Amino acid sequence: MKRQRSIRTWWWLGVMVLALAHSAWAAGTPAGTIIRNRAFANYKDANGNALPQVNSNEVTTTVAQVAAVDISPATGSTNVVAGGSAVYSLTAANIGNGTDSLAIAVSGVPAGWTAKLYYDANGNSVLDAAEEVPGNLVSGRRLAADAEAKLLLKVTAPGGAADGSQAPITVTVTSQFKTAVTDASVITFTVQASVIQVTKFASPSNPQPGDVVTYAIRGTNDGTATAYHVVISDQIPANTTYVPGSMRYGMGAAITYDAATPLTDANDADGADYGITAANTVTITWGNATPGIAGAVFFQVRVNDGLAAGSSVANVATVNYEAPEGTPASPMVTAPGPGTVTIAPQGDVRLYAPTVAQAGDPADSLIYRVDVTNSGNGADVINISRTSTQGFPNQVWMDVNNDGIPGNDGDFLLTDTNGDGIVDTGSLGIDQTAHLIVVVIVPAGTGDATVDVTTITARSTLDPTAQASQTLTTTVTAPALGLTKSVSPTGSQPPGTTLTYTVVVTNNGSGAATDVTITDSIPANTTFVPGSITYNGQARTEAVDGDNAHVQSGVVYVIVGTMGPGGSNTITFQVKIN
Repeated sequence: MKRQRSIRTWWWLGVMVLALAHSAWAAGTPAGTIIRNRAFANYKDANGNALPQVNSNEVTTTVAQVAAVDISPATGSTNVVAGGSAVYSLTAANIGNGTDSLAIAVSGVPAGWTAKLYYDANGNSVLDAAEEVPGNLVSGRRLAADAEAKLLLKVTAPGGAADGSQAPITVTVTSQFKTAVTDASVITFTVQASVIQVTKFASPSNPQPGDVVTYAIRGTNDGTATAYHVVISDQIPANTTYVPGSMRYGMGAAITYDAATPLTDANDADGADYGITAANTVTITWGNATPGIAGAVFFQVRVNDGLAAGSSVANVATVNYEAPEGTPASPMVTAPGPGTVTIAPQGDVRLYAPTVAQAGDPADSLIYRVDVTNSGNGADVINISRTSTQGFPNQVWMDVNNDGIPGNDGDFLLTDTNGDGIVDTGSLGIDQTAHLIVVVIVPAGTGDATVDVTTITARSTLDPTAQASQTLTTTVTAPALGLTKSVSPTGSQPPGTTLTYTVVVTNNGSGAATDVTITDSIPANTTFVPGSITYNGQARTEAVDGDNAHVQSGVVYVIVGTMGPGGSNTITFQVKIN
């Protein structure tokens, strides 16, 4: 079992060593001290954007023990259903060299939560009924050297707790032989709740009288717990007639009507019906929706004859379900799914892009040329809309001189010329082409190998059903530093031992890392060994003398500079245990 101790405790004992210069510990570092060490790297990408600091693994060296306690794991996490309980297994140990009484306490319990600590009498990591009694609650334990006690932490989350909310519960073990010696474990309990999201779509969006409109009710469970007994209901809108046998359902966020499974209108085993559960209403019993599930239900209506042009057909769906703890959740009601009945003129749009995929560094602006042609039967204003899978910002320029360079010789950013809230090309004659430049901007800090698909959609305002789309794929090349740390020799070492630390920094990304600097603090209770720094096997001094390494205020600095993709550098230095 890995032995861990409180850094704060041993720092305090280090201060006591200085104050009690004539005590039994005056000859060296107090027994039981843990020497901890971690390295850090700061770097930038190819365009000079500062990226988050990277830290190495922590390495430890243990000096001979006197009084020490441990609770493990030091950190942990588990899930708990809103309104329910979860149990986490812990081990408290006396890792000193004599019998000790350990005080054990629980803290950090948020309001509305409860936390109780029991002994795991049979050591099976399960809170059995015989163990969950007041007389088995934990407050302390007397243990021989190297003995341990199995514990069970039971935490109950409040009903209605938000999905993803957390309760970091701390369990602290304190030596009663030396009360300054403590260790703590922080177990984070994360609430799992169901979060149903529902949207409604209608196709076509501009039907004529007599046309069939297909409604799609798309839903996801974006929470981390199952939603139970999900039921979707949708009343057929006025001025339309339900198309018998048109109900369908299917799994996946992109499921289409044609690919979905048909459902019957009768009250039978498929869980769907029309007009039986509720008059003039489609009702579909979905069942249980597990976390991350995505799916859709469909049905069709026919627009009644004689409905005037410009009339509006609005429709909403309602979703009822139960939360994990069994209580009914608030019904989800979709926003109206409009289908505007109008006599549609004929329009047509064509798009052409010579380059549809590029790669770039964070903060780059990538230029894509897109030609939009009005191929309809009359003058038209073409609306231009954009979506980005990664949320990358973008701009659309009118390339007046068709040179592929935005912002020169009269080029201008597209505006909304017809007041419908969407930027457009302005009026284009039959077969007239607008030369556009789409500038996709890669945000600073975007991770390596991130792929963004920006979709440009050109839609006729003369005939909104006439549209064309073009996808522009941007792949990000960015640095991704990895940092590892090791110590030699390993294990418990006596005072006077020389420790060699090795730090390896690698660029695992596909973009260059710049201004890479490695910092590594000399650990407490040790002394830096002069002349021990090496960089890729070459000796470096600790002075500020231009050899890209120095020691200042107890910190080892190594300036690596630029690292290309796949680059790796190794730094070593030595300390001696006081």
